[in-house]
Amino acid sequence: MPDRIVISELVKSALCYAVGIGCFWLSIGSVKRWGDVAPELLLATWFAATVVGVSAFSGKFIEWPRTEQVVAVLVMCGIGWLMFRTGG
Repeated sequence: MPDRIVISELVKSALCYAVGIGCFWLSIGSVKRWGDVAPELLLATWFAATVVGVSAFSGKFIEWPRTEQVVAVLVMCGIGWLMFRTGG
């Protein structure tokens, strides 16, 4: 662990955070067109997409064992199923 702040990493982190928030705001607008969406489902979807997205962009998703890759895809499918079935 470095004992100092690495400016280039701080800037990358801030930019990615800003992009993520922008995407979140855009997704909220899209979701509102679907109707009333349960906040729990929105949060679960955002959390799952973030975990899988960060892993995919970092290249770590490819390194995951096949079982974890399958589980990640099933979790995303399960959240989609819940949104569909509950009218979320």
